Amino acid sequence: AVASVTASADTTDTNTDITSTVAPSSMLENDAEYPAYDASKFNFTLGGTISGKAGDVIKVPVMIANNPGIWGGAISLKYDPAFMTPVLKDGNLDVVAAGSVMTEATFLGGPVAEKTGYNVVGFTFEANGTFTNFTANGLMATVAFELKADLAEGAKQAIAFGDYAPVVDAEGNEVEATWQVATVEVAPEATTTVAPEATTVEGENQGGNAGGNAGGN
Repeated sequence: AVASVTASADTTDTNTDITSTVAPSSMLENDAEYPAYDASKFNFTLGGTISGKAGDVIKVPVMIANNPGIWGGAISLKYDPAFMTPVLKDGNLDVVAAGSVMTEATFLGGPVAEKTGYNVVGFTFEANGTFTNFTANGLMATVAFELKADLAEGAKQAIAFGDYAPVVDAEGNEVEATWQVATVEVAPEATTTVAPEATTVEGENQGGNAGGNAGGN
């Protein structure tokens, strides 16, 4: 099954403090180059909260806002391999361009890199055969992760932007962005409630019929 994505109203100021109680501490340590998340500036986010049942494949949206114009760059994601694993194609991240933000871009997924306490996987993107900046905002791409089948309901974990790499415009200038952590949570299994069947009390029916018959006669 493919899980749903719920955009949260998170207003976190930094890339390190949400879900800090469940993520490996090393995973949420910012690279020194990462500016603190600021919703009023050019930013990358991962949808806020992504929910799925244990064993589900979840789609993680990579979103951009307040885009001043970008041409290409690299995006990497930190995740806990004990909680989820990326969906790969030919050994590399299976990244899917989505929406209308970068329909003319080339996306190339990369391999998994194992770190201490977490793993990193990512992709590169660039304008396809043109030196024109992308200026749209919204859903840039989606990447898929499979949640571990033995996760408990209600379990939560972070997914964060990983090793820093610059985003550039068509002239090769670095475009400073801010970056936000997201939360992946395990939803409960759907339950089906079966309504009890209606029962008939024989005496009541007989009484009703008798009364109806007597009244009719």
